[in-house]
Amino acid sequence: MTILVLIILFVLGAIFVPRLIPETRTTRGGTVSLGWLRTGARIALSLAAVFMALATSFVIIDQDKVGHLKLIYGVRQLPPGRIIAMNGEAGPQADILGPGFNFKPLLNLLYEVEQKPVTEIPENHYGFLVARDGLPLRSDQFLADAWRDEQKMLEARYFLTEGQGQKGPQLTVLKPGRYRLNQYLFDVYTK
Repeated sequence: MTILVLIILFVLGAIFVPRLIPETRTTRGGTVSLGWLRTGARIALSLAAVFMALATSFVIIDQDKVGHLKLIYGVRQLPPGRIIAMNGEAGPQADILGPGFNFKPLLNLLYEVEQKPVTEIPENHYGFLVARDGLPLRSDQFLADAWRDEQKMLEARYFLTEGQGQKGPQLTVLKPGRYRLNQYLFDVYTK
């Protein structure tokens, strides 16, 4: 929040500080133009604001981690019963960040970025999934319907919209391997 205040102050400074500097200055030798000082102040303050905004717009995710986002300053609240945001609501987001350099304007100001370990299922085990969000199970169900496309269903946005994923224990399990999935949406139990 402090950085956001500083960015706003630098922008306001770039607008108003040059107005405080006179256009000319009278000296013994005559009148000197201070237009260069006004322009220089405007450029310096604008560059400081841009630098601070860019410095808060990236995060580096470790190779063995997944970046999870929580929007702090969302305009809208999540609908009742939902825990994953997909349309700019405040709270845990459907999108995750992969390893390496990730850029998004004002990322560290608007979001809380949490790095969680990649989900790993060892050999001779399977991953039992429980979804925290999605469509409710039908009254005759104990487990959610089997997934048609396992890889796409692990993407939270697809799971919650096009995949018609259901909340609760999943019939589909994860085979041994490493998975970058949204851990705000899925709990994985190794069995």
